[in-house]
Amino acid sequence: TGTETNPRSTLRIRNATIEDSGNYKCSISGPCKIYDQPEITTLPIQMKVIRVVTCLREPEKITLKPGVEIIFESPGYPSSYTPISNCGWKFRARPGTGNIKVTCSEFSLQPSREGRCPDWLALGKERFCGNNGPRSMTLGRKVKVTFRSNRKNNFAGFSCTASLDTEPSGK
Repeated sequence: TGTETNPRSTLRIRNATIEDSGNYKCSISGPCKIYDQPEITTLPIQMKVIRVVTCLREPEKITLKPGVEIIFESPGYPSSYTPISNCGWKFRARPGTGNIKVTCSEFSLQPSREGRCPDWLALGKERFCGNNGPRSMTLGRKVKVTFRSNRKNNFAGFSCTASLDTEPSGK
């Protein structure tokens, strides 16, 4: 429950509840009522729950739920990632809920040298480094994500989301 005010309007949120533990951020948009005397305007609302997860040496197993986005980032993000990182996440989708979609809004790792990535992010068996991150990929129902960095030249890192892609593949 809370109120945020600006000079032109007041937004009141009542009875907002998240039933799960973890580090969450919430984004709420519509149905909200705008009380402009003498009439009341109702707008549609969509709520998106965002959970931020830490990169752990023993990857956390995360089951994706409809309407929830998981943010996973390089250690220390938005600052440069830490040297000698070896951590990750294991995402899965329950049968019938969709496939896993990964989107990276920011991606800057040490570039490849002679065809090898000194620092990398792997989605399953596919590795990414430099500025060539996975902008948006739809994978299967399970994906292991691994991040590794060496001792030298740590870059800005990455910020990615994992969510359920419920759109039919058309295949």
